Amino acid sequence: MKNGRIVLFLSMLIIVLAAVAAGYGLLSGGGMGRQMFTSVRGEQVALDGRGVYQYDSVSMAAQARGQDAVTLFAGIPLLAVSVTLSVRGSFRGRLLLIGTLGYFLYTYMSYSFLSYNALFLIYVALMSLSLYAFILTMASFDYNRISGHFGPGLPVRVIGAYLLLIAFAVAMLWLGKIAGSLTSGVPPQGLEHYSTLVIQAMDLGILVPSSVLAGVMLIRKNLSAICSHRSSL
Repeated sequence: MKNGRIVLFLSMLIIVLAAVAAGYGLLSGGGMGRQMFTSVRGEQVALDGRGVYQYDSVSMAAQARGQDAVTLFAGIPLLAVSVTLSVRGSFRGRLLLIGTLGYFLYTYMSYSFLSYNALFLIYVALMSLSLYAFILTMASFDYNRISGHFGPGLPVRVIGAYLLLIAFAVAMLWLGKIAGSLTSGVPPQGLEHYSTLVIQAMDLGILVPSSVLAGVMLIRKNLSAICSHRSSL
């Protein structure tokens, strides 16, 4: 794998820092306990009041702790396995590594932009490490030969349609909540005491367009292959 040693080094740093961040997020205690807070928009928001997420809302803190559990017990082991397979030359391992690094990038980008606490610099470091490990891993593929790793029976159109369906569902989920707020002037559900909708911005600005582009390109590629085959008959 091209740049394998660099990706391995970055992945090891991610594993160590993510274990610290997720472990501390789950185990940290203290704080004043749950309390009510009036946001700048005049809404009453329940703050979690416990541990590192004490200044986050109850719902956001619950999501963060759930995410920490997923990171600790699924994300970190998957990253360890996938990077090991990748540096040994496994194509499937590299695909798994791309997906796992994407998870860490998304997770700690959202933490960096949404929750300022004692772990802030660790969140930023994890975001940065994940981003560059993701870029280097993507750059390691030989895109002229990548199709040779997949059999002719791969359901390309089904995968493309699924990506478009996911993009549509996520877009409708968030736009349905945001559109009413923009027209009525009432804060959208989920804003609470935060200044902006970080997750929604990431999904609508990155996840949805990426899924649409990937889905369309997969379907068009498959249709082009069919047309080429028919023209040769």
